[in-house]
Amino acid sequence: MINFQHRHLFNFASKITFSVLCFKRHFLKWKNAFFAFKKVTFVLLQPNRIEKSHF
Repeated sequence: MINFQHRHLFNFASKITFSVLCFKRHFLKWKNAFFAFKKVTFVLLQPNRIEKSHF
């Protein structure tokens, strides 16, 4: 009985660790993608702003 509970706890802990690692990896990926998207958007919006100020 104790052995079974111990195994169950171990599985639970490994699942949590795995999900945390996956979340970290995905979070970093999404953060990088978001920053790249922001940079591209800024670069794309910049010429429009300059053109509008000229007219």
